[in-house]
Amino acid sequence: MIAIDTQPPYRRYMQRDIWPAPIQSVNLARVIWRRVDEAQSMLLGLGLKTRDPDLIELPHSVGALEAELEAGKVIVGADSVAKLQFVHAGSLGYRVIGVVE
Repeated sequence: MIAIDTQPPYRRYMQRDIWPAPIQSVNLARVIWRRVDEAQSMLLGLGLKTRDPDLIELPHSVGALEAELEAGKVIVGADSVAKLQFVHAGSLGYRVIGVVE
């Protein structure tokens, strides 16, 4: 059987080094759809304080999902405390779908 290990360090994510954001802000789009522990490590690496993440049930419609994530942000203040929102994505495990301050 041949398999490909899709996680670092064997496969690197292709991404820009700089994520644009206004002055005194941080762009957190890089943590969307990452594993929760990996996303928390990324936030800490960016110098952000974190709170315990929230597991949310995946809504049954797109409109309900939009309402659930309405408070979520991708760009937050550099001195803010971030809280991850995540869902259970089946065989992919727990994945981040939003960030709130």
